[in-house]
Amino acid sequence: MRLFSTTFAALLATIGAVGVPIVWSHGNHGQGHGQGASRAAMTSVGGKLAADLQGKPVVVQIKSRNCPMCKAMEPTMGAVKSTYRGRVTFVTLDVTDAAAVREAEKVATQAGLQNFLRDAQTRTGLILAVNPGSGAVWEQFRPGATETQIATVLDRAIAELGGAK
Repeated sequence: MRLFSTTFAALLATIGAVGVPIVWSHGNHGQGHGQGASRAAMTSVGGKLAADLQGKPVVVQIKSRNCPMCKAMEPTMGAVKSTYRGRVTFVTLDVTDAAAVREAEKVATQAGLQNFLRDAQTRTGLILAVNPGSGAVWEQFRPGATETQIATVLDRAIAELGGAK
């Protein structure tokens, strides 16, 4: 392993020395890897969610303790969770390390999100508002989304599902 690490470091140093830009990223923060990369917004998490998630909007977040964007969104998401407690279900899938991924897989399976997690687990920083009845994504929040932006979507989602504000 040491030889591989040393060889890999030498390769990166060589690439950097010849002017090839190196973009360090943990996950892709919901956008795509590297600068300029883009990925179409998600439109579905793959289908109807578990029965116990029905009736309230669901916010799904893929995060890692090592992800700068995830850390930056913690205060916003904490405020949103506090404001919408009992009216929105929050599902956080932590993919920091192997142990966290195993736990995230259990949570995803219980929620009906196992295929979504398999397909999106490298997209740390991804935050989605999801219709639990269809799995349709109401909104894919961009990095830096404000509490007000998220609240606007959640208020509409609650109204669409017939819930009280």
